[in-house]
Amino acid sequence: MHGSPLLVSMLASLAHGHGGLHQSTALEFGPAGPILETTYGVIRLADDGEWSWICEEVSGVAGDGWTFSVGPDGRMWFTGIGGANTSTDHCSWAALEGAPAERFITSIVPDATRPGVVWATTGNGGVPNPLLRADDGGLSFADGPVLDDDARLRRLAVAPDGRIWVQGMIDSTVWVWTSPDGADWRGTSVVEVDRGVELVDVGPDGSAWVRTRTSVGDGLYRVSPGLDVALIYETGSSIDGVSAGPGRDEVWLGGRDLVLQGTQDGGGTWMTAEDAPSVGCLVRHGGVRWMCSDNWVDGAALSQVTVGGELGPWTPVLWFGDVQRVEPCAAGTATAQECGPLWAALDPQSGMDLEDSPADGVAADSG
Repeated sequence: MHGSPLLVSMLASLAHGHGGLHQSTALEFGPAGPILETTYGVIRLADDGEWSWICEEVSGVAGDGWTFSVGPDGRMWFTGIGGANTSTDHCSWAALEGAPAERFITSIVPDATRPGVVWATTGNGGVPNPLLRADDGGLSFADGPVLDDDARLRRLAVAPDGRIWVQGMIDSTVWVWTSPDGADWRGTSVVEVDRGVELVDVGPDGSAWVRTRTSVGDGLYRVSPGLDVALIYETGSSIDGVSAGPGRDEVWLGGRDLVLQGTQDGGGTWMTAEDAPSVGCLVRHGGVRWMCSDNWVDGAALSQVTVGGELGPWTPVLWFGDVQRVEPCAAGTATAQECGPLWAALDPQSGMDLEDSPADGVAADSG
């Protein structure tokens, strides 16, 4: 383990230019393997098996409220208050035109159950927010249904059986809507909140899992396809990662200050993984559960375990010191022009010059 309170304090004071102490925050998968969102840009396992960096000056991903997604062909989308950016090669970037350019896009989600279909949610204030749909792999979006005239949409997810879930807000009340086909929609309120909320996963039975954040702590709600709402878990801490399945009633959750724990009976009983890393995100991909862990405290920014072994031990996959280059791009492309000159500023403040990686020799299994 590389972390200690003194080391963390020193690193936090050294970090500059790309924010405070560097952390991994979200995870997606491209054709080559993991793509990790961090507080200073994106780290990708490239086609040659090496890790490379894409700066937030290109992607925009490090800002509050940003989200990103990856299509089966490797196309990436980054969305946030500043707009929606897309790239097919991680090198040349462009703002989405048409309907996305006119609205605040809060998420873009490729639909794995409908080839070529990509959904986008919109969250502008004071106007109706349509659900957007593209049928060409995400090149051009058109207006879809307005689920409620007063709703701001935030997140979308597609269940393994093709059921679509959308989460949004009407004033301070959390709402979810669902449709088996994208045409016939039904919705229900979940709970009133005073802070954040997010649709965090869909389960193998088609249920939606929604995390709410209030001034007194976080909660995890399960909403069935029939729109039955159940509070599964409450805590005074922050829930930073949720991963449902593969069991019908199975879900795992944790946080930076909340130990990893899971239930296989819908919340009736809980197992606690006392020795697991701290949780920044949780993603089940194939037969592997992946975690955004703490690079400094846990000794790895990305960890994994075979599904079924969540109680441990977890295997370190990536230490920030494993990243030794900017994404290799041709001169003149946005990534080369913007990120190349920033590499020297990132290293060594991020710790990327450290050579004693606990993840050395660990191949990333993309599941």
